[in-house]
Amino acid sequence: MTTEPTTPSPTAPGESGTPGAPGALTLFALVALGGMLGGLARTGALELAGPDLGASALAAVNVLGSGLLGLLVGTATPRVATWLRPFAGTGILGGFTTYSAAMATLAQLEADNGWASAAGYLALSLAGCVLAAAAGLALGLRVARGGGSAADAAVVADGEQPGTHS
Repeated sequence: MTTEPTTPSPTAPGESGTPGAPGALTLFALVALGGMLGGLARTGALELAGPDLGASALAAVNVLGSGLLGLLVGTATPRVATWLRPFAGTGILGGFTTYSAAMATLAQLEADNGWASAAGYLALSLAGCVLAAAAGLALGLRVARGGGSAADAAVVADGEQPGTHS
């Protein structure tokens, strides 16, 4: 007599397959709450900066958010609660940063000042965001490891074990 292999039943909506992990509905609510908080924080930061800073303030918000997201990813080890990344990363920082407003600003810069101004804004914004995210990631990996060299943090970011690089 043979026995059929058992297959795990699919998880019901709102449930997670990992014990102690939040379900899909809980994650949805956490992302929505985080997005609301992040959007409010962005609006507050831009209001504090005032209309004179305009495009510069928006770029600064996006650079700051990129750096914080890199830091979050670098420090999010398995010991970190499973709800933190969706709440803080996708939610708060996703609501804090804004691609759509940056593109609207880019279009307005082009209309007001020409393509060279818009291209400069785009290049500086993208470079700033990428560099901030990389710096945040390196710092986060270093913090998660309890210190160590920046070279070790870069190696960990590439998926290698620290101390094994030449």
